[in-house]
Amino acid sequence: DNGFSFTFTDKLRAIENLKEKNFQGVILYYHEEKHCDHLLNRFKEFVAHGGGVLAIHSAMASFKENKEYQDILGGRFLGHGAVRELKVVSKCKQLHTLKESLSFSIKDELYIHEYHGNNRVLWACKYNGKEEPVVWTKSYGSGRVCYFSLGHRSKTFQNKAVQEIISHALHWITGSGVDI
Repeated sequence: DNGFSFTFTDKLRAIENLKEKNFQGVILYYHEEKHCDHLLNRFKEFVAHGGGVLAIHSAMASFKENKEYQDILGGRFLGHGAVRELKVVSKCKQLHTLKESLSFSIKDELYIHEYHGNNRVLWACKYNGKEEPVVWTKSYGSGRVCYFSLGHRSKTFQNKAVQEIISHALHWITGSGVDI
């Protein structure tokens, strides 16, 4: 009921067909995929020419040694803490259209990143006395990228705030007029 239609695949090579099949966006949710230069080039071209990307949790822990992939997503995976209760707080209240998600608590695994300074951090939480981004957005060429770092537990996606963030992120990466 959100106006999207989805094609699901567990084959990374499907990236080859994103542009030809006129996909507006792609959701990445995989772990430690081995990349091939051809696929990365097709992915980079898709995003640079206006394709949207929503990368979730372990997508950031993939292709750990590939700087181009990290540049597209806006950061580099460094590690993670234990699954624990996290307090996630909005960093962008003045632009907020979300009702549920100004702040929320959730039990999940927090990924730690080295992230680009030009990312727009939307939600964060404290970890070892330091603020760690949980959701950020950025541009890559004319494409839109959103990274959501939570998602280790399936129960995470039952959280209403998480559902709202992901829904708004999908609308934003596809240029559907919603700002997150």
